Amino acid sequence: MVIIRPSPSQFEDTRPPFHTIVTVVSLLVLCMSSIPHVNRTIDDVATIEAITIPLFFGGDSDDIVVINRKQILLGQIRLLIASFMLLVTLYFIVFEKERIFKTNYLKQSRLKSYPVKVKGLYTQYYFTSWCWNLQILSFALNGVVTLLAATDGRVIVQPTMMKWLLRASFIINETSAALSLFVSVVVRYILWPVGLKGHGSDSFKNIIPLLQHNVNVILALSELLLLGGAPVRIDHVMFAPMFGIVYVVFVWAVRGKWMLSTTTGGEERQVLQFPYFFLDTTLGPITTFAIVGLLVILFTFYSVLALASFLADAYLNDVGIVANICVVLGASFLICRFRD
Repeated sequence: MVIIRPSPSQFEDTRPPFHTIVTVVSLLVLCMSSIPHVNRTIDDVATIEAITIPLFFGGDSDDIVVINRKQILLGQIRLLIASFMLLVTLYFIVFEKERIFKTNYLKQSRLKSYPVKVKGLYTQYYFTSWCWNLQILSFALNGVVTLLAATDGRVIVQPTMMKWLLRASFIINETSAALSLFVSVVVRYILWPVGLKGHGSDSFKNIIPLLQHNVNVILALSELLLLGGAPVRIDHVMFAPMFGIVYVVFVWAVRGKWMLSTTTGGEERQVLQFPYFFLDTTLGPITTFAIVGLLVILFTFYSVLALASFLADAYLNDVGIVANICVVLGASFLICRFRD
């Protein structure tokens, strides 16, 4: 089978504008400037108590045996969730039949929207899959750390290794939670309505996208309000935008190499397409404004999550599990979308 690759002129036409590159680099440097502060304070907040003590599961107790049993249950639940999410990713890569996507570009775009084949590893091209997989890592780390804390595993693991596991678990947990909220809200209130005006919303209504756009945020809220309740720190806000910036750079780097159009006349064409209309580099200043706007939205969602974490710790968790369940259900109702 012949693969037709984009011409050099097409690559040149989709090169990110200079002002967009400067903006992205500046934002990345700004985010990274906070890392020294995090490095000085992370061990004060990423503690065994903050990550491994369940919010509920049978009431308060000072008995170490009871606490350990509750920790083991929490760890098992987290690992079960991580296993379920990993199975979804593996199914998406290995067994999901080939699907066709078309990006709904803005009218100012210089790109033509081609039907793009999505199958196998190509399914992991989308930001939704990146965030889903980060959430898998978060639940897996949380589960492992919790089980280590509840058993003699903490004695076996070197103190330095345990410290880094706690750090990674804490930061990835709060980052993945904010990204899950961001993805679900953007899909419901931006991408889905745009799809209805363009090439349709069928790509959002398959079982895997529905899971990745809805179950992700339900699980994130459940972890925050029903399971471990590890706090979301506002001074760690830079990690979520950094993750987003890495994805933007990845999309720029693989443009024209990662997406294959449908086969026509025995030829498979690599096409210069972007997974989302707001990452289209042919839009000029709109590209820069779109990226900045999305990062501002991500900052906002992280701040809202941090505020919710503070309020839950200060007031809501003392009310009882029923109140927390109501908050999870109410927030999920506002964020999730399953049909047109």
